[in-house]
Amino acid sequence: MFVNVAGLSYADKTEIMFSNTNWLSKLADIQLNNFGLAQRVGETSVIGISFMSMNFGEIPITTTELPEGGIGTFAPRFNNINLAYSRQFSSSISGGINVKMITQSISNAKASGVAFDAGVRYITGENENIKFAISLKNVGGPMAFSGDGLNLDIINSSTGNTIAMAQRVSDFELPSLLSIGASYDFLFNENNTLTVAAAFTSNS
Repeated sequence: MFVNVAGLSYADKTEIMFSNTNWLSKLADIQLNNFGLAQRVGETSVIGISFMSMNFGEIPITTTELPEGGIGTFAPRFNNINLAYSRQFSSSISGGINVKMITQSISNAKASGVAFDAGVRYITGENENIKFAISLKNVGGPMAFSGDGLNLDIINSSTGNTIAMAQRVSDFELPSLLSIGASYDFLFNENNTLTVAAAFTSNS
């Protein structure tokens, strides 16, 4: 589902995966959790659901008045939820599409968006030793942060009046990319194979 959603169509019956990564635990305490489920729903079709959560640990809250912190912590989070469908159109060609919901949040600001992935995989050759695939990822509209963290109260030192200021933020594009890959298997015998592969990625 992550590399090329067309490959999901090769799942047999039901497949479940879960992984947990604790990265830089002593320095940053970054947790990366993944869960995936693939379910065959017919002779040629497979649906998939996956969830990715990235937790960056507890970060001290700081302000211009208290740059050293001491007023609590916050935990930024990134979440991706994916719903995919893949199908084998023939013994050689498969394709799929994936819809992903994306959220990024800190203590007082959040951004969310929707993106699409699509992929095609082609296998040919007398012994199915030639493979070609195209994958288009993260195609969607721009995202922008919103929330109380973009509002600022300014106190006029001479009058004592408080002025509320709302900051505007720029949209940002998702990292869309196009990947093309191909491979050829040199089959010497049942136990010895040499695979030559090449890939190209174009980032938006």
